[in-house]
Amino acid sequence: MGSEEFQPRTVLVWLFLFLYLPALGSDLWTLRFVKTGDLPSFHEAARHAFVERDSPYAVVHDAESEQALGQRIHPFLYPPPSLLVLAPLALVSYDTARVVVLVVNHALLLVLVLLLLRRRTGSDVADGLLLVYVLLFEPVRATIALGQVNLLVLVLVVLAWEALRHGRSPVAAALPLSVAIVVKTYPVLLLVPLVAHRRWRVVGWTLAFLAVAAALAALVLPAAAWGDWVRDVLPSGGYGESPRGLFSPAAPWNQSLNGFSARLFLENGFSAPIATSPAAARLVPALLACALLALAAGASLRSGARPDRERFLDLELALWLVAMFAVAPLSWAHHLVFVLPACVLALRLALEHGPWTRTAVALAAFVPAWGLPTDAGDLKGRFLAPLISVELYAVLVVGAFLLAWHRHARRALAPIGSTG
Repeated sequence: MGSEEFQPRTVLVWLFLFLYLPALGSDLWTLRFVKTGDLPSFHEAARHAFVERDSPYAVVHDAESEQALGQRIHPFLYPPPSLLVLAPLALVSYDTARVVVLVVNHALLLVLVLLLLRRRTGSDVADGLLLVYVLLFEPVRATIALGQVNLLVLVLVVLAWEALRHGRSPVAAALPLSVAIVVKTYPVLLLVPLVAHRRWRVVGWTLAFLAVAAALAALVLPAAAWGDWVRDVLPSGGYGESPRGLFSPAAPWNQSLNGFSARLFLENGFSAPIATSPAAARLVPALLACALLALAAGASLRSGARPDRERFLDLELALWLVAMFAVAPLSWAHHLVFVLPACVLALRLALEHGPWTRTAVALAAFVPAWGLPTDAGDLKGRFLAPLISVELYAVLVVGAFLLAWHRHARRALAPIGSTG
């Protein structure tokens, strides 16, 4: 009796199980024996806002609160409307919240895998490698370990992306996008390509949902929350500034343009600056961010003016995810989750290029996936400190490839009589 050959779909299922089940077991072990880094901040903020009825931004966690959890509680810095999404945490104990968040994050991971990999490449080997890439993407592991909300935000963004791609109702795209903005704020940049592509109804519904969220937050949150956030938190969130209650933006985990510049120009406890200039630490990242946003906006406006602009939607949103990560004042290593769709798209497109381009794009895409030790002591010297930003450089290479492909596609698909 001959043995039946494995079909590609069967191989992918087994590959998924071999990679996912050990990760699930590791997370369950971590749940019992390892502290969850960021979840205490979310839980405490929700509890203070909805149970204690005081401002989560005015709270300075005393030694007793931190001793009860056995760890430091980071200050809560998110805008007040984000508490509407975090409110369910106030209904349960911290230990229960850890279990719930772990279950939710794993469910979101499964949804993300399905959404990102549902379109086949035409090569069974390439499909398998992309599955391995997504499941072993280290920032995903870090997000789950920290109890972060990145996977929630990313899934919401990808759901909006899918709704736009398939021509669903404007509400189907606007609702998940608006919730993502409420939680993390920076996805608001994704409205730029939508404006350029004249998706006015999607933009209008998104802004309407955001207005409702702001009004609801004003009604249900303690009166002092908005004032405390505007007065104490918001001013500390700019370029070259140390966030309220946190360490310097020059910390090696900050992989944004702001982190890169802060390591060059700010005295800090992590690495030696090349020159000390607080003014340069504010000006340089602002100029770099403006340049990057101008490049992305220019690409969006060029494709948005074309009758075949729908062809560029994937490239547009992927490019803006790269920009979103780079220009944020704080983009910790776990925020690299947000560039995962851009990396997957770049890897797909690179398959159509020659070996040199494929190799360069693959290396750039795999750098953020590896979880490199950017806090290594050998990198703290004055002239080696710029190497700490290696993950930022890799993300920008991915963005540059997407931008170059965008330009190539505009010219290749130029309407008759157009110069591109």
